[in-house]
Amino acid sequence: MSLVSVAAIAVIISFYFAQRADREAHELVTDFHVESQVLAEKLNRESRMLLRSLGYDIPGIADLAPAGSQSIPSVPGARGILQMMNHRIDELKKLDAQFGERDFKTTLDRMEDRLRSVEYNIFRAESPDTVRRAITSFNLAVEQFNRQHSSAANVTHPDTDSVISRMTPYLAIVAAILIMAGAVSWVALQLLRKSIERQAEAERSLAENIEKVHHLEKLESLGRLVGGVAHDFNNLLTAILGQTGLLLDQTNDERMHHGLVQVREAGEQAASLTRQLLNFSRPQSTTVDVIDVNALIGDIEVILTRVIGEDIELKIEYGDDLSPVELDPGQLQQVIVNLAVNARDAMPDGGELSIVTQAVTVRSSHDESAKVLSGRYTKITVTDTGVGMDEKTLERIFEPYFTTKARGQGTGLGLSTVYGVVKGSGGHIDVTSQPGAGSRFDVLLPGSTAQPDEVASKRVTATGIVGDETVLVVEDEKGIRAFLKQGLENLGYQVLLAENAEEGIDICDAHHGEIDVILTDVILPGKNGLEFILEARRSQSDVTALLMSGYTDDVLAQSGIEGSDLPLVYKPFEIDEVAGMIREQRMNRALPDTRGTKPPGIA
Repeated sequence: MSLVSVAAIAVIISFYFAQRADREAHELVTDFHVESQVLAEKLNRESRMLLRSLGYDIPGIADLAPAGSQSIPSVPGARGILQMMNHRIDELKKLDAQFGERDFKTTLDRMEDRLRSVEYNIFRAESPDTVRRAITSFNLAVEQFNRQHSSAANVTHPDTDSVISRMTPYLAIVAAILIMAGAVSWVALQLLRKSIERQAEAERSLAENIEKVHHLEKLESLGRLVGGVAHDFNNLLTAILGQTGLLLDQTNDERMHHGLVQVREAGEQAASLTRQLLNFSRPQSTTVDVIDVNALIGDIEVILTRVIGEDIELKIEYGDDLSPVELDPGQLQQVIVNLAVNARDAMPDGGELSIVTQAVTVRSSHDESAKVLSGRYTKITVTDTGVGMDEKTLERIFEPYFTTKARGQGTGLGLSTVYGVVKGSGGHIDVTSQPGAGSRFDVLLPGSTAQPDEVASKRVTATGIVGDETVLVVEDEKGIRAFLKQGLENLGYQVLLAENAEEGIDICDAHHGEIDVILTDVILPGKNGLEFILEARRSQSDVTALLMSGYTDDVLAQSGIEGSDLPLVYKPFEIDEVAGMIREQRMNRALPDTRGTKPPGIA
């Protein structure tokens, strides 16, 4: 029995010292995480000091420069603040060298790279939008770094003092009564087992948090890949839809016409999916209008009826006294259509889809039930009688690429696009659902005091346009060149083709003063479209220039197009859209015909 008692006492004492060592190690690691968070908070404050030093009065980072500003103000205090921020980075690197792991170092390296980008853009006097993106990107990296350390610092560890206080009576019992040695040994072993389990749980929690960070990084990389693929699809779809439109205008065969219509509809669906991919992968520029929500829903009621099918009954209830909302009309239509499609897929055997609009007022943004700032909102409620969703599905419903549909039947972008549009407008979206009880989506959009815009196109209609001008098309995609040549020649234009900027310059030199319109891709091999136009105008001083592109706006910004007033047509497009834009620009310029020919008109 004495040997058992000694063994028990030895186990308990070993346990005590192991717990103390664990506590000391935990305190060191916790200090590392807390100090890293403190430095990250200082970086956040110093980034705001940097904004103030640049002379921006608007709080926050969303609006970097006053309205109408076209350049960066003087930066007399920026250099000192940037030196402080670099010093913080150096302190973080020293801490990371002692305690850090690969994931923390990756985020820290990203912070350092983006700070370099901020310095570069400020002292190179880049545009305010460029500086805004650089500082926003840096702050996102700092916030990610802060979240990583906050998550690691909050991992639950055993309460050592509590364990030791519970063990003290057992030590006394073991010392006083040897007969209790076996019981004490058993208790010590149980406590040791629980401590190991808690430690293992803490490590699993940390591993899960790290995995979430990896997942976000993968999504970011996937978004960039999707943006590149979507650009290539835009080029392909431009040729497909363009040639299909030309064939539709030429054929009188009913069966051929029906087949071509199906091809065009499939191409338009592919173009819609491409736009969704681009909207998710990289933000696109939008046209914000003041919208009457009831009128917009009424305009797309026919489309909604076709989308959901004949076996689903559509009920729309229009509310009174709605505030208009400020949003891109296409995006709001996409929100409603995507919610309707989601409801349709949840009702494979038919059912009822209800869309209700109403005016609501949020009186206190501090109320726990209020997810938005106080004020007037327009509420759109979309309800279905479908299969519903469980809690696990609801938790991931707005995640990009998450879908419950069979492989090949869903992209997982529909509801994530809805979420992005609503949040981007300053609104909020809630979803309630139970298995077998259908689903309900409540969309809150901030009300506007402005009057709804008149639904009228500012462009000249493209139908019936003809022309006799000479058009130079500069495009590196063979299929698009062929489509534009045939389409424009069918309308009476004289078309010259160039595969790249160098070939385009040769053509301009060979046709000095004879080219009326240049239609060029923005991104060309060796030289972008803007650079080409500037060089081409040496020999074609009065030429009308238009740009076309299938890239996202952030890529186009790198080519300098943001500072240009040249019109841009986005791929995919059809020949009528291009012809309408050419005619609109020619009419706006009101150029005299220097060669004695009559300016073309609208037939």
